[in-house]
Amino acid sequence: MLRLQPIAISPELAAMLKRALITANLEYKGESGNNWSCLTSNNLVSAVGSVESKVAEINVSGVATLPKDQARQAKIITAYLARKRAECITTIKKWFEANYDSLLYDMSGKIPWAIVQRLRRNLGMWIVGSTNPFTQDIEEMIIDVAAENSIISDDAEEAWEAMGGKLFDQK
Repeated sequence: MLRLQPIAISPELAAMLKRALITANLEYKGESGNNWSCLTSNNLVSAVGSVESKVAEINVSGVATLPKDQARQAKIITAYLARKRAECITTIKKWFEANYDSLLYDMSGKIPWAIVQRLRRNLGMWIVGSTNPFTQDIEEMIIDVAAENSIISDDAEEAWEAMGGKLFDQK
């Protein structure tokens, strides 16, 4: 998808992002035991956060090379780099939001539409805020989404099925 719809960032930053996404996928595979190419919401947040941290480290290293008598220029450069870094991270986040439907691989009806909408809404919240709405326990989120859709259940699997989803171990 990144090849077909590249993000409007430098090739170097795009390479850093791709490495972070591959690392996030490896984490997913290790945690889940599935050999799928999958990027969970939390892994996306983590990957983008790691790119931002690496860029910040590079910026600090670059500014540190300035002579001590250029402290004023260092402050100006630091502020400029921080602003540009924030712009790039926002561009990356907005790309994921704009390409959400294309990135959602499983369109088989196994995932309830209400869950897809919640994930999309959470992605939008993540983009505009500094909060990570994906930290909520998945079972708790499923029960909450079901309640929003007038389905009352204490069991995430029951709520999932009541919203029209299918469990992945079912055909």
